[in-house]
Amino acid sequence: MTTATSYLLQMPAVPPEPTPGCVVCASLGRQRTQARSVSDYSRVSDCNVRMRAHTCRTMPTLH
Repeated sequence: MTTATSYLLQMPAVPPEPTPGCVVCASLGRQRTQARSVSDYSRVSDCNVRMRAHTCRTMPTLH
C-alpha cells in the first residue's frame, strides 16, 4: 500500500531584481519584462528562477 504525499508550494513574495552590473541578470530582466507585457507568465517564472540561480548571486565578488 502506498501513502499519498502532498507538497505545499508557495510563490516567492518578491521577484528577484537584476544584480547591478551583471549582463546576464540585465538580459533576464529584459526578457521577463517582455514576457510580462504579452502575459507569458510561464516565461516570467522561468526568468525569475534563472535569475535567482545565476552564479553572480552565489559566488563572492572578487575585487
